[in-house]
Amino acid sequence: MTTPNLFKFATSELSQDAFICWLLSWADQDYQTGNDKHRALNRLATSVLALFFKKAGNSLPSRIDKIVVKRQVNNIDVLCIINDTYCVLIEDKVGSLQHSDQLIRYKQFMLNGHAQTFTEDKIIPIYLQTHDQSNYKAVLKDGFYPVTRRDLLDLFNSEQNAALQESDIYSDYLNHLQSIEEAVQSFKSKPVNEWKKRA
Repeated sequence: MTTPNLFKFATSELSQDAFICWLLSWADQDYQTGNDKHRALNRLATSVLALFFKKAGNSLPSRIDKIVVKRQVNNIDVLCIINDTYCVLIEDKVGSLQHSDQLIRYKQFMLNGHAQTFTEDKIIPIYLQTHDQSNYKAVLKDGFYPVTRRDLLDLFNSEQNAALQESDIYSDYLNHLQSIEEAVQSFKSKPVNEWKKRA
């Protein structure tokens, strides 16, 4: 039996912002020694951060002693500061595109406008797109690194997914992403007259 999925109703970018903030908050070192749920979510959150750092050509610190996660700082969707040293800057998209030089402005703000400024090599600028976008040339030109729905699904599916049994929130989000991917890929198995907009 299919159960109700939170993200079927929480479809906005703000809802995804909240999920990303919630997940990254689990990367704190303290959750490595908690119960099974805490440890599973800590591993998952750390893996997501490692993916972001890898996309930017950097390595995640071996220990995360302090993580501060905020939403909508100077219109930045998600701001994640690790060990007071690295700034993960996430522009989150659920189908819309970058506009109005927003990526350049957000990066500039972290270089010299935020209360705590960061050097270029300590900023991990991520453009998270969980729907579909034809190309990322403008994103790359503005100095951001694309992370796609497929990137997240590959990561989530490569994990042991102990978190899946432990967290309804994570389980719902994973199922939501999988349903989008299945709808997009349905053109491979369905006749043209059965294609929906994602196909």
